[in-house]
Amino acid sequence: MNLEMTDQQATEVDALLEGALRDLSHEIAATDNARFRAELMDRRDRLAEVAATLRPLVRARALEKAEAVERELSHPGA
Repeated sequence: MNLEMTDQQATEVDALLEGALRDLSHEIAATDNARFRAELMDRRDRLAEVAATLRPLVRARALEKAEAVERELSHPGA
């Protein structure tokens, strides 16, 4: 599956994933039900895979933008 989104959308999804992963870790630690804990851990693993795919792309794009701004500032009008 392929998904296209803007840089801003990708950044928002990355932030949502980070928050969801953090929340799941807390919920996993707080639950006493082994079956429910296993389900939460499976979900956390799937979301972590998505985050691991998206995060490098988001960071690379942010770096590209920062480098473009740096070039423009150091060589205005070039």
